[in-house]
Amino acid sequence: MLLRANSSVKYSPRILFLLFFFVFFSFVVNMGRWQGISSVYSPRESNAFFLLGFAFFSMVVTLLLRGFRLNLPYPKLFVVFLLNLLIMAVLRGDLINSLRQLLAIYCTIITVLFMVVLLHSMSLRDAIFIFSCALLVPLVISIYVHLIEFGSLALFSRTNQNRLGGLFFFAHFAMLAGNTALFALAGMSLSVRWSFRWFFYIFIFLIMGALLPFTDTRSVIFAVVTCVVLFYILVAQRLTLGNVFILFFIVIILALAYYYFTQTFTGAVRDQDVAYRLKIWQITWQGVLKSPFWGYGKTNYLQSSTSAMAFNTALNNTHSAILSHALQFGLISLFLFMSYYSVILLSAFSYSKRLKPLVLIGIYWILAPFVWGQIYDISGDFIQFVFLLSIIGVMCHPDTVKRS
Repeated sequence: MLLRANSSVKYSPRILFLLFFFVFFSFVVNMGRWQGISSVYSPRESNAFFLLGFAFFSMVVTLLLRGFRLNLPYPKLFVVFLLNLLIMAVLRGDLINSLRQLLAIYCTIITVLFMVVLLHSMSLRDAIFIFSCALLVPLVISIYVHLIEFGSLALFSRTNQNRLGGLFFFAHFAMLAGNTALFALAGMSLSVRWSFRWFFYIFIFLIMGALLPFTDTRSVIFAVVTCVVLFYILVAQRLTLGNVFILFFIVIILALAYYYFTQTFTGAVRDQDVAYRLKIWQITWQGVLKSPFWGYGKTNYLQSSTSAMAFNTALNNTHSAILSHALQFGLISLFLFMSYYSVILLSAFSYSKRLKPLVLIGIYWILAPFVWGQIYDISGDFIQFVFLLSIIGVMCHPDTVKRS
């Protein structure tokens, strides 16, 4: 659904750039130590009204400047998903806490839509550029903070403290860096060769790729490598000897990744091997089956589960974005959420050749959080804002409708 409103005021992209930066960094300030280790694992809501105020102000200014554009795909399915969250919150019990969580989710979504209006009111090229710059700034600051705290970068470190994170939890730093790298690929495909932006995107892609091993977040590294290979195949759009070699290279990477994932490590991090995660998923799935329709809301099931506590008293994370959503909101909500995500992603495959790299952003946000995180919970965390802005704000940009 493409909404549009016109204005007689002359369009000023610089003003929209400044507005986006202003609201984006209000998110950053509001998050404190944006994704600190102490707060990343438990279901919670952010100060959504604070963010909503900034975003609403920016949207009003956008309307006064030039009107707006908003491409919200499959709006009926989107509304059904939101209504299901409301129904499940009422039926779940613990009504006050459930409604507080629901309010945070609704404020998060409204805030994101206001931000999306800003991105959609720019051209797609400008939206990718400004979002890439907005992500780049806090990542650079995080590198500086990490170097101040630890003095150096550690390659494939096995401890949480030495992994590159800075102002972020290390896994979220990796998630943002990988997302920025894929934005760079998409921007490069839309830029004029040898132009400033073309060189800028190449530089950003190389830097982000070089930083990922210092986070030691293997799901993100695997997702980025997979998306880079898919980028080559999507752009080439033919099965050549080079493509066959690339596919063979993927098989080798997967074999090495399997060996890497199945090792048992010592030190501060012991939740990295497959057997450990499989056990967590088994316990989580048992919890989902006990409350399959409405989930547990803000209640941390793993902290109250006898089997979870018997396995590990410190266990409070499902290590899966999909299972985390099912545990909090139920299987119906998960089905609706993944259905909406799937139809958006499948629609992107119809994009023209130059826009095909946008598909990789959608694939990336499936692969990278598959084995960790609460990315799909939409409860107002910074990384969840970035996820929604990446999918709705960039992958579903109105310019894709015109050029598909």
